Amino acid sequence: MLKGLFQFTLGVALGAAVGLVAARLLAPASGEEIVQGIRDYRDEVIQAGKEAEEQRRIELESRLAQAKRLRSRSYDGTVSG
Repeated sequence: MLKGLFQFTLGVALGAAVGLVAARLLAPASGEEIVQGIRDYRDEVIQAGKEAEEQRRIELESRLAQAKRLRSRSYDGTVSG
């Protein structure tokens, strides 16, 4: 019985070692590199969102200014409607 337990433990240890070596050889990047890649992607998405927000704000401010000009012209009688 003790011999079977020893063989089982040895098999688990060898399997874990082989798995570790295979994972290190086949992994595309280290854990730190993967985490950094995720952070970089997150920062890019946040920056793209800020840029889209700014573009939309400029567009809406322009449309608001145009609407105000049209409204003031209609009150002046220069635009019929």
